[in-house]
Amino acid sequence: LEYLRLMKYPGAKTTLIPDIAALFRKSGLRKFIDVFGGSGLVLLNINADIKVYNDLDANVVNIFRTIQKHPRFILDNLKESLKTGYFSRSNLRKSGKEIISEIIEVESTVPQGSAERAFLSLCRYMSSFGGMGDTYNTIEKSVHSYVYKTVEQFSRIEKSVSGWAIENLDYKALIEKYDSRTAFFYLDPPYFEKKWYNYNFEAEDYEALNGLMKSMKGKYLMTLDASHEELEDIFGSPDYVKRYENQNSQSGSGRPRLKAFYTNV
Repeated sequence: LEYLRLMKYPGAKTTLIPDIAALFRKSGLRKFIDVFGGSGLVLLNINADIKVYNDLDANVVNIFRTIQKHPRFILDNLKESLKTGYFSRSNLRKSGKEIISEIIEVESTVPQGSAERAFLSLCRYMSSFGGMGDTYNTIEKSVHSYVYKTVEQFSRIEKSVSGWAIENLDYKALIEKYDSRTAFFYLDPPYFEKKWYNYNFEAEDYEALNGLMKSMKGKYLMTLDASHEELEDIFGSPDYVKRYENQNSQSGSGRPRLKAFYTNV
């Protein structure tokens, strides 16, 4: 099964999508709210009548709002980037670090919230596995191939994103705004003790989230890495744990990942 994906981003949930979708179907609800939306991967591949995307990072949110308002601008610039721009074949001899540095230099001069800024932010996320300007060794093909694939999928991505409600809220404000018996919240909070994002979580953030979940009217699913005793001390034992192959291992022989599922469905 081939999933829609727009860009690379820390903590992508490709392997979890079938399980997230199955639990959403089990809930019997129609409204799917991705509280920590990130790359949009989950929302792009969930079948829901009503979709709400949220992220606290204004740069990421700007990408999706620009796809809604100016999709042709994004698509045309991606195509041009493959011919003569950042991702052209003539640029392949440059290191990922060089390309990212070039993008960041230009991005910093472009107004926040503009379509130009959205395109440059998207290019930066596409240029590295981490998505925040860091590079890692992965088994993925070249960035050129990755961007080419996004261009191929863009009409379907645009169609999906066009129907989203897009928010740029703190998770507490988002849950307060949308919580009802007809809402299904997917919670994928920032990874424990990782500084991958512009907005990271400390212990008190997980504790606040736990308090909100206990009082929530709607249904929820939260997924966490299952290897942190500190998180289990906060949230208690998960409802179940699933094992997934590590897709980021170059040899494919990396240690499997254990994911903890917390849900009231």
